[in-house]
Amino acid sequence: AQTFADNITAICRLEEEFRLAVWLAVHEAVVNAVVHGNLEIACPEETFASMDSLHLAIRERMVNATYSARRVALVAYRCEDGVIRIEVTDQGASLPGAALMRNRQAASMSSSLLRTLSLQIYYDAPQRTQVLEFSVRPGLSAT
Repeated sequence: AQTFADNITAICRLEEEFRLAVWLAVHEAVVNAVVHGNLEIACPEETFASMDSLHLAIRERMVNATYSARRVALVAYRCEDGVIRIEVTDQGASLPGAALMRNRQAASMSSSLLRTLSLQIYYDAPQRTQVLEFSVRPGLSAT
């Protein structure tokens, strides 16, 4: 995620503040895609009594070839309207918190972080892709 964010900011000649926001948002989206998408682990708030049990579930899935061979794809587009769109796609049966992505009132720390850092986030269900959009124009802010 850090190299990806560094490359976007270098290619687009963007400020350090933007690089940090992109890095944090992409890092969170990739973690979600791996854990909840590729590894198909349910949201910890609903399933796990502690972080230890979540970590154990992750370790168990990572050694299972069915899950461990899956990848996450990152693609960035610079749009004409001063927005950079980043797509995070996994190979799991479902994408991380699809219901959370659709529910803007969700109390999830992850979705809250993504909404704070991004101009817009949404979920493309048929493609199993989280889409993050960032403004690269001054004065354009998150809604």
